[in-house]
Amino acid sequence: MFKQFDNFSNRLELTLGRMVFRDTQLQVHRVGDKHMVLDHRAADAGSIRGCVSSPMYWELLDKVSLPKDLTVLDIGANVGGFPLLLHARGHGFKELTCVELNPATFIRLHFNILNNWPKATVLNRGVTSQSGEITLHLGHGDTADSLKGSPDGAGEEVTVQTIRLDDICEAPHIDLLKMDIEGAETDVLLKPGHEATLAHTSVLVIEIHPLEQAQAIHDAITATGLQHVWGSEPLIGQHVFARDQQKA
Repeated sequence: MFKQFDNFSNRLELTLGRMVFRDTQLQVHRVGDKHMVLDHRAADAGSIRGCVSSPMYWELLDKVSLPKDLTVLDIGANVGGFPLLLHARGHGFKELTCVELNPATFIRLHFNILNNWPKATVLNRGVTSQSGEITLHLGHGDTADSLKGSPDGAGEEVTVQTIRLDDICEAPHIDLLKMDIEGAETDVLLKPGHEATLAHTSVLVIEIHPLEQAQAIHDAITATGLQHVWGSEPLIGQHVFARDQQKA
């Protein structure tokens, strides 16, 4: 059973910090030699703690075999919890690209990723089926932010550049692609502009919504040669697709 701070190197500091200094908004979370800032005024804990100290992604990655050093594309990166999870599991990065929609969240993502992996690429973009721009309302940061805006509709009006999946990463091969884009997978995967990336991806970890498009999204993924390795029924929720690996 996962506990809130078990996989962090500074777990005692984190536990006492929230018990004693309840008004402290910023905390540094450490795994080995990597440090990341979490802002409690936003939903950063859903990215950092949710990835590193919960089974959410940890158990999904147990379903597949991955090389020690990875080329990773993280779509919907929030403040960087997924790369920190991979580090906690003993992986390094040959190439790391992180993409985040919310400009406020992106500031923290940019600091967290480049502070730990200076050669990484960090993009403030909304991933859609075409390049352009979109105007929406976004707040300080939420793991449920989407192309429709913040989950409660609050926040300032911002304009964000959009990009196709196939235009993000020039790596000839992606070991691990993680997509958590809160419903935008309907637009990204059911329209042209994703095929080349998925065709060169070994493992895809994705959260699928909504239910009425889930089977079509599943079929679009498997049409690129990826096989469904693990996932819940119905098809919404977390899923793993992989190439040339056995079904768990």
